[in-house]
Amino acid sequence: MKIDSQLMEKLWNDYKITKNYNGVAKKHGVSVYMVKKSVEHFSKNDDKDDVIKYIDTKKKDACDFISKCMLIMSDNDKLEKASINQIASAMGIVIEKFTKNLSKDDGVFLDEIIRAVQKIE
Repeated sequence: MKIDSQLMEKLWNDYKITKNYNGVAKKHGVSVYMVKKSVEHFSKNDDKDDVIKYIDTKKKDACDFISKCMLIMSDNDKLEKASINQIASAMGIVIEKFTKNLSKDDGVFLDEIIRAVQKIE
């Protein structure tokens, strides 16, 4: 027997309330296996939703941390003491992250970065 997404959702909702595979299966006339598969499917999505919600709560903290790191990295004394490899690595990471999702219109910005790097060389 194949079940549709509506029935799967009903199985999931009833299971969340009763925590009883057998009772849910009898109520809906499906096998215990079908109930377990529905529960597995929806619980995976619930776990993903929980992770996404948690990450969303930490975005401000992450942005604050990135800002602090950027301030430290742009400190003139630290830059003067850093090796060229350290600077190039940091610069490459920053450029990659900030230009990852650029549109074609943003290509001008990328060209400016490339010209600035070429001047340094």
